[in-house]
Amino acid sequence: MNISELHRTRIANDYKEMCCVQSSPMVSWVATKGVAPYVEEYLLTINVKTYCSPTKTMNQCKVRIVLPPNYPTVAPNAIMEGTMVYHPNWFQNTHRWCCGNYRMSESLGNYVVRMIQTLQFDPVVTFPDDPADKKIAVWYKEHMNDKKMFPTDKQPLPNPNPVKVSGFRRIR
Repeated sequence: MNISELHRTRIANDYKEMCCVQSSPMVSWVATKGVAPYVEEYLLTINVKTYCSPTKTMNQCKVRIVLPPNYPTVAPNAIMEGTMVYHPNWFQNTHRWCCGNYRMSESLGNYVVRMIQTLQFDPVVTFPDDPADKKIAVWYKEHMNDKKMFPTDKQPLPNPNPVKVSGFRRIR
């Protein structure tokens, strides 16, 4: 399978997961490039409490997800639109998420859920020791043990995996 066939197959499968992600009240999206199921760009509206400055939070973010032509061999791009988040793993100058170690086996739905976890300041995926922004990393390290501040949002994350129903049992 060449890269264009791999890309096309993968984005069709990712579309199914993105439909599952959108079934959560936390996330809605519109396709901004491509035709279902071959969507190459999504604009997500994420209803999550996160920081936009050291002392101010916001309850909604807009993130553009762009799947490059050589995806999935390279990571998708997640770009914050509008008000920028104040987070050590987001580049303030480019508004891009530093996703860390991307693996080709990570589906787009799981990539998006992991990105949302960073917006919640989930300590499992927030990396102040390898930051995109060192100044914000210092701020986060000073406050990371403050349970009133972090995590910023504790609502359940979307499930990107389609659930199949067989008889009366749910099978994942």
